[in-house]
Amino acid sequence: MGKLKLNIIDLSIIAILVIAIVGGGFYYVSKNKAKIVDKNQTKIEFDIEVPNLSLDNANSFLVGENVIYGMTNIDSGKVKDVKVEPYKKMTRDAINGKYLWKTSQNRYQATVTIEATVNETADNFRGDKEEVRIGMQMQFHGKGFASSEGFIVGLRK
Repeated sequence: MGKLKLNIIDLSIIAILVIAIVGGGFYYVSKNKAKIVDKNQTKIEFDIEVPNLSLDNANSFLVGENVIYGMTNIDSGKVKDVKVEPYKKMTRDAINGKYLWKTSQNRYQATVTIEATVNETADNFRGDKEEVRIGMQMQFHGKGFASSEGFIVGLRK
């Protein structure tokens, strides 16, 4: 029986196998850890401000309607409140060097409050697929209305 000799190819194969096993273990543990933390479900309300709408579009958001929010079309909630007001746009007054809020005629903005059950993690609130964070662009749609230009401007537990 001869001596076992390891060359560079054998060592590289062993190193690749060890790295794959360790990487797979970290991936499995991190996935299960996220699932354990996600069991903490809570009800939240978040406000989505939808700018630059016509009056018909602004009035199409109906209280009590079910909505699907986010890019994945999985997360859902219910419209709890809708506030429609004239659309204001920040403009620069070149003569005085100041910035002013200018109200646009025939254009409106709607603030839609959505109530949803989400998972609370240490960092954020998350539906089945979508994170809910202030400042995030959030599209949503329901029966007879849709918006892809809204931003989350408020969040309450």
